[in-house]
Amino acid sequence: MTLRTVGNINTLSSKFMWEIDDFSQIGNDVGDYLSSPNLNPSTSNFERHLILYPKGLSAECQNYLTIFLESTKAETDVKVTLSILNNDCEVMYDRIADVCIKDTCCTVWGLKQFVSRDFVMNPANGILNDDKLIIARVTEDNFVNAVLPHLQEKEGKTVNVHKCILAKSSPVFAAMFDAEMKENTV
Repeated sequence: MTLRTVGNINTLSSKFMWEIDDFSQIGNDVGDYLSSPNLNPSTSNFERHLILYPKGLSAECQNYLTIFLESTKAETDVKVTLSILNNDCEVMYDRIADVCIKDTCCTVWGLKQFVSRDFVMNPANGILNDDKLIIARVTEDNFVNAVLPHLQEKEGKTVNVHKCILAKSSPVFAAMFDAEMKENTV
């Protein structure tokens, strides 16, 4: 049973953060879940949502947070890292998600036992300051990683490359395109 769509989505490069207020008050039963707002820009032709089961997907997972990333398109060669952040946006815990379902119309990554509830709820870990849970999702397309080595083969020639690909692949390019540099106008 879905409870409701909650929280805000903030974009930081290829990282998306889902902020859930009043976390300790959400999801009373095993199997109850929350759905994030769409993680993709409205101009995209598909959607991605994080699905969180605060008290686990099933009885075997009841002491864990269960989390899935659902995409409404078939995606291949994508690595998804899911993280728990503190309120200073520092990573407190992260794991690479497994592909659970992949077919012609959708892809789902997830972790049935992502992180223990005790770890998240323990004040000593500094995760739930002001009872806010922050989950980050980072996606790395192997397409981007496959494009860059081919650039080296074209040394001395003009190569047309989309700056989004370069920015996503390299923090140096990302900084160049973000700053007031002539490369930003290309």
